[in-house]
Amino acid sequence: MEYTLPLVGHSLAIFIVSAVTVGLAIICVSLRCFVRLYILRAFGWDDALVVTALYWWLGQMLYLWASAVAKVAIALALLRLAVRPLHRFILWAVIGTVICIGLVFWLILLLDCRPIGYFWGQINPLNSGTCLPTNILLIIAYIYSSLSIVCDFTLGIFPAALIWGLHMSPRTKVALGAILGLGAVASVAVVIRLPYLKHYADADFLYSTYQIAIWSVMETGLAIIAGSLITLRPLFRWFLDGSSSYR
Repeated sequence: MEYTLPLVGHSLAIFIVSAVTVGLAIICVSLRCFVRLYILRAFGWDDALVVTALYWWLGQMLYLWASAVAKVAIALALLRLAVRPLHRFILWAVIGTVICIGLVFWLILLLDCRPIGYFWGQINPLNSGTCLPTNILLIIAYIYSSLSIVCDFTLGIFPAALIWGLHMSPRTKVALGAILGLGAVASVAVVIRLPYLKHYADADFLYSTYQIAIWSVMETGLAIIAGSLITLRPLFRWFLDGSSSYR
């Protein structure tokens, strides 16, 4: 008979946060796909990227790519509204930065130990291998988080520049800016996670880093949710009109 450990304490907290965040992300992405496929009939690359990002909860390696993909999807959505060359340059710079830091950090985690399997087998004294020092990984984690915060806040405040010159009422500008600025929500999770990175150096790694796990799940989940919410405006109009004739 198989025996499974009960979910209590930190493990229960991680499970609940992951379940709720994943559930909300799936709902928001499903609504986004409905809007893009059925109402607008214009399913784009950014929509496909958000769908693939839903697999972030499977592990740390996929979390890195999913986090990058979610931010790239938000930037691509903003590119649809960007007209000025400077605005487009900034957005492409954010996309390039997100992809680069995601790729570099992913490779560092993949090649952390030599051989790679030693990462899981190092608790066995019979296995031999080497891993990067914890202090090096901690520095890399701080660099990654800092760059992520810069990119997230850029995506969050950038919509203000996009709608500044639009001919619409101040009230409409504020509402539109708030919707488009949802991309900054994910940066809040990164900022909150920052003080907990020091626990990477703790001896009881799995127990001490549960806060990092929780806020990493929240970071990517919030980015996916925010990136989907900014595309749902046609859904409300469709719901009120009862059709998609306004397309």
